[in-house]
Amino acid sequence: MPGQLGFVYQKDAIFKYNLNLRECVALDWLIWFMDSGNQDTIEKADGRYFWIKYSKFIQDVGESLGIHNVVSVANFLNNLCSKGVLSKCDTGKHGIRRLYFKFNPVVKDELKNGVKNMNLITVPNDLMEGVHPKVIEILSEISQIYISENKKLFSFPYPIRKVTKSIKVFNTQLLDILYGRYTRKKYFLKDEFLDKNEKLITDENYEMVKSCKGDWDKIRDLVITASENYSLWFNEDREPLSKTWLTRDIGMWIYNSMMQTSLFLACILHPPASIVQGLTKQIIKKLPDNVYEMAIKIKRDLFKNCSEQETDVFWFAISKVLKVERKLKAIYSDNYLVCLWLDYEHKGNWTCNYLQWLYTCWGEDTAKMLLTRHIGPKGKAWKNWFFSDGNLKDIASEIYENSLEE
Repeated sequence: MPGQLGFVYQKDAIFKYNLNLRECVALDWLIWFMDSGNQDTIEKADGRYFWIKYSKFIQDVGESLGIHNVVSVANFLNNLCSKGVLSKCDTGKHGIRRLYFKFNPVVKDELKNGVKNMNLITVPNDLMEGVHPKVIEILSEISQIYISENKKLFSFPYPIRKVTKSIKVFNTQLLDILYGRYTRKKYFLKDEFLDKNEKLITDENYEMVKSCKGDWDKIRDLVITASENYSLWFNEDREPLSKTWLTRDIGMWIYNSMMQTSLFLACILHPPASIVQGLTKQIIKKLPDNVYEMAIKIKRDLFKNCSEQETDVFWFAISKVLKVERKLKAIYSDNYLVCLWLDYEHKGNWTCNYLQWLYTCWGEDTAKMLLTRHIGPKGKAWKNWFFSDGNLKDIASEIYENSLEE
């Protein structure tokens, strides 16, 4: 049985794999055990795997590690696999299901001799703090991002006086990005979250993360951009509509293992859409084809150079006109003349007729005078529309008043 030699492992390697003291002791035992030649092995294309008898593990190092059952051993070894130290192979050799393990390439050499590519690593003065100096620098910048005059984006205190669980999670994620360990499999996202954010999370997001491997400057830019985009999620005029569920815990933001979500990943490429823009798209999608085609024509002819905000106003107005059409048809379903004017049998035709009428609502000066805010109920041209048909002059005022009631 080996001595506890974990202390002699190279500091940069310990930090690279984010190892704690218990894991160093366990690794020392694993190296001794695999080199002893007294265990069952299987050969795979990527090397030799060793069967680790959990009871032997508990007998030799369980007391030192505070591990006293096979479930804890399994979790402990799986954690070393997630850190990139070990690989495992599930096999049914001899008709019995067994897990075999091996050290990943270069791990043992790095533990004993140090990490060769030192430009990827800056080891902190106090390893027990467990937070990389570059991560501290990034946290310093993030601490200057606010969502209101006196409220910071994230709730962690800065300067950092205590390494919280949240900061440890954040640190681990950034180190995984640095060493290329940030994968879909490791940071699994549930389907519901992906469906809701399908426009924000694509293959491009993962490629962006992958491109940051080994480069702290790229990681810094990635995380700061994502943080700035996330701060916009709290704006009232931006999606999502409800803000109550948005977290200010930086660890939960970067990856929530319980909920299997990552708001960080959703913020990498794009800021949140304007709520108005989002609603505009929904409005356009719901318009009947005839109304949509007529609206596109009048927008192209009369409002070709309107701003984004004016465009939103335009589509909202079209939607309101269509809503009024449905309302008036319900009120005047028994009035023959009004039904003729409303083109009762054809959905959207009354709205199209109104839009066609707008071309000349103010005569020759229409193109110069008409603005998007003049369209629809309560717009300057609205009342004239109801008096444009002489057959309805006796009831035009009533119809007009009904069109204004919500």
